[in-house]
Parts: sequence; structure tokens; C-alpha cells
Amino acid sequence: MDTREPADDAVAGRGLAASLLGDVSGLADDMLTYLVDRIPEVGGDAELRGLTLGSCSSNLEAVLSMFRHGIDVSAVEAPVTELEHARAMAARGHSVDVMLRFYRLGHEYFTERLADSLHDWIEDPAVALRTFADLERFGFRYIDRISSLVAAEYVAELDRRQNQARAERDDVVRTLLAGERVDSARAERVLSHRLTGRQIGFVCWTTDRGVDLTAFAQQVGRHL
Repeated sequence: MDTREPADDAVAGRGLAASLLGDVSGLADDMLTYLVDRIPEVGGDAELRGLTLGSCSSNLEAVLSMFRHGIDVSAVEAPVTELEHARAMAARGHSVDVMLRFYRLGHEYFTERLADSLHDWIEDPAVALRTFADLERFGFRYIDRISSLVAAEYVAELDRRQNQARAERDDVVRTLLAGERVDSARAERVLSHRLTGRQIGFVCWTTDRGVDLTAFAQQVGRHL
């Protein structure tokens, strides 16, 4: 019995999306392997692999469900697993470009799998081509929006961590300058600076917000 859809673009597209939705778990596993093979930063990081798998599953289910039910891309919200994935990438010091490679390569995988599925589901070549174009266009818009959302979360997490590290450094410096007792090992870790031997300190400031005081202080420190 031929189970392929008749030559109706909308019906064919919804049918293909529904078919792929039935195998989201398998697709997510395949996508994870595809990404791990191409992004060395994942390496042996079990937590990051788990978050990547969750992100693959969430994205596939969301994009296929939205297309199947005619939901506009503007309604997209980043799933919790994707936001946590972005935070994990920031915490590990990976660049935002590395993080976004997951989405670019994930889209590549989705496109390849979509092309492989068309002939099995849609009989009319013309309808298959139009359906492919519709799904690919929708998938691109979905990835474009989701990439912006996770990039914003990555930057926010990076800011949080930098502010926390800055506050911790300030607290250690104030404690040292006040002559109070401090855990030397912790202080050296926080400051990335050995506290043994003679110490030289200096103060610098600016009214220009465009000046990178940290970089300037490092230059002065090297000179001294």
C-alpha cells in the first residue's frame, strides 16, 4: 500500500512534519552524534553532552510541531534545556561562536534529514520540492530566532559570572588592605596572584567609560 501523501502542499508538509515528530528521540540521538563529531569542544564533557541532547530534542519537537500546526516563528521561546546549555557554555569559557555552531550545524543536520525523508513521504516531485522549500525556510527562521535568544542568555550569564568574579576580587583586596586575616590560598586563587614576598600596589581611575581599566592596570603591573 502506498502511504505517500497526495499532491497537496499543505497536507504534504503537515504529514511530513508529523512523520518526523514520531521519531524525535531517534532524530535527537542522531543529531547529537552529528554535532559531537564536528564540535571538539564537547569532548568528554558528560553534562554538556546531556544538555546538547536535550537541546536537540527540544528544538526538533518545537520546530516540527510549530510547522505542523501553522504556528508563526515569532511565537518561539527558548526551551529551558537550551538556556541551560548556553549558561554551561559560558561557564566553561567557550566562545559565543562555538555555542552558535551547535545551532548552525544542527540546522545542517535537519536539512539533510529532511531531504532524505521527502521521497519516502511525498510522491509528486514538484510538491516534494515546494514542501522542502517551505520547511527549510521555516527551519531557517526558527534557528535565526532561537540563536538570538540563546546568545542573549549566554551574554547575560557571562556578565553575571564576570560581575561575581569582580566582586569577589574587590572583597579580597579590601580585606588585604585592611590588614584582616584572609585565607591565603583562596586569595591567591581569586586574584590569580601570589601573595608571598614584597607586594606593590597602585590605584588607577578614569572618567571615560570607554577605557578598559583592567587592561590598563595589567600593563602598569607588568611595567612595575
